[in-house]
Amino acid sequence: MLEVTTATFRRRTRLEIQRQLDSSTAPIERNAWNETFLAYKAETRRLTLNVSLSIGCVLASIGTVRMFGPLVIDDAMVSAYHIAVIDGIDVVITGWIIAGGSEGFNKITSALEKLISPTPSIS
Repeated sequence: MLEVTTATFRRRTRLEIQRQLDSSTAPIERNAWNETFLAYKAETRRLTLNVSLSIGCVLASIGTVRMFGPLVIDDAMVSAYHIAVIDGIDVVITGWIIAGGSEGFNKITSALEKLISPTPSIS
């Protein structure tokens, strides 16, 4: 999601800054455009991360995507406070995973796989 938003939403300005950077000849001017370009990239990443995190949290809070949904099997066995805490954590983690794209999900699944898989014994 981050890549799509960055590529489509702010591409024209990025290309203009890149054109100015490529056409500058003086080292001071080139450094100034390079700093502008790096600041623009950082601002774009921050903006798209906030937008995609918000979208991910909204999707998680309406129940479309839930990472920890299967953990609460019987609501009568757990207090309402614990369900609210688990749901809140679930919304934030699901939002982060959706915002980070498949890389974040792959890191979590590979970490879980390392925890679950048995380690070979040395004989």
